Amino acid sequence: MAESEGRAMRPLRVRFTVRRIMALTGLLAVGLAFLRHAATHWGPGEVTTLALTVLLATNVLAWFQGARWQVFWVGFGLCGWAFLMFSLNSSLSEHLPTTWLLDDLHGRSCVNRSDPVYDYDFCGASDSSAHAAAFRRAGQSVLSLFFALLGGSVAIVLVPKKSEIARLPDG
Repeated sequence: MAESEGRAMRPLRVRFTVRRIMALTGLLAVGLAFLRHAATHWGPGEVTTLALTVLLATNVLAWFQGARWQVFWVGFGLCGWAFLMFSLNSSLSEHLPTTWLLDDLHGRSCVNRSDPVYDYDFCGASDSSAHAAAFRRAGQSVLSLFFALLGGSVAIVLVPKKSEIARLPDG
């Protein structure tokens, strides 16, 4: 009995393996490539619509999954919705670190070019302040999906499995 109590009460330890670091790096690269493609070819409305659709689908998906996946999808939805609403509707959104990151990324990737101006091209927009705001909105929408994935992963780690709950001592 003492062995199972000691095993259940140990602090959480996450192991960083080469495989996990490579997967995280690949996920980050795909996310940045998606952000660049969306910023070049899509408008902020399309990216926000995509983020909202994914978050709505996860709410529905949570109803039809097993207990462990429900925990993931609930964490995914809660963190995604919370970040998206806070970053797009809050008066404090200008002071978020992600806003500063996106403004810096916009400044580095969309410098004034001699290309012709198109309405749908983020990096060719004529009004730089409106262009930066649209880029920021699209970026916050993509980052909401990243934080949703992070929230789902943290929920899986923090909520114990049924077998671990059965081993906990009463009291």
